[in-house]
Amino acid sequence: MSTPSEDELTRAARINGGSCAYPLGQDCGFTKRELLAAMAMQGICGDGIPGSHHRPEETARDAVAYADALLKELAK
Repeated sequence: MSTPSEDELTRAARINGGSCAYPLGQDCGFTKRELLAAMAMQGICGDGIPGSHHRPEETARDAVAYADALLKELAK
């Protein structure tokens, strides 16, 4: 597996929230958008409502929507 170039990391960061959540040199790790979406997904999946079943595609879409909304609000 090759190491991504700086251009690839920059492009990925721009698409996924503008910057890295935990930058480690050239390794971006999670972008802010990816990290926020993962946190939202945990909340959605762990709602604790008996009989509540989540479809993975819907849950992922909703989690990304929450992440995008938070990033938009924080940019104000």
